[in-house]
Amino acid sequence: TSFDWSGIRAPYIVATENDALNGVSMLLGHLLSNTAQIFADVRTYWSPDAVKRVTGYDLEGVAAGGILHLINSGPATLDGTGQQTRDGKPVMKPYWEVTPEEAQACLDATTWHCGVREYFRGGGWSTRFRTRGGMPVTMCRINLVKGLGPAMQIAEGWTVELPDAVHETLDERTNPTWPTTWFVPRTTGSGPFRDVYTVMNNWGANHGAIGYGH
Repeated sequence: TSFDWSGIRAPYIVATENDALNGVSMLLGHLLSNTAQIFADVRTYWSPDAVKRVTGYDLEGVAAGGILHLINSGPATLDGTGQQTRDGKPVMKPYWEVTPEEAQACLDATTWHCGVREYFRGGGWSTRFRTRGGMPVTMCRINLVKGLGPAMQIAEGWTVELPDAVHETLDERTNPTWPTTWFVPRTTGSGPFRDVYTVMNNWGANHGAIGYGH
């Protein structure tokens, strides 16, 4: 996050669950963009049919082909709320552009919950927020491939917003105390980017580093 109790400052890059490969990916994204990076599980693919079945809602627009639930079991950067703006649109800014009002807006969009015992037996707090839609973002990850070595995956896409009732229903299928980003990758109709599900199915691990911009 680009601020703490002492004020606005450069974000710290921290990966959870000892995932050094995702940490390196986050660091790369930070060095390229000077912005905070979202650490998230690439947790669930929701197809249009599945969303319709459990909520009665038809996905539309950029989300018409399905969505990925990016969610971390615990905290994620508060910049990921999307409460910073530029020209009236949600963004994640370099820390020197973040205003005190935007930092407060990120806090206001976040609620804090006790860590669930089966995940966090030592206690602690989880940040719950929902990323604003309409942000261009890039998800990346470095994998170690046997016989090849380090290989980076990159998926450009966008954050999307769902109606409150739809979000709540889908969020309850995982854990409602965790921070959520609804993500739609750019698809090509062929290969690993054939469709939204195929992007997730070809992802190298269950974690991704998500940063603002393409």
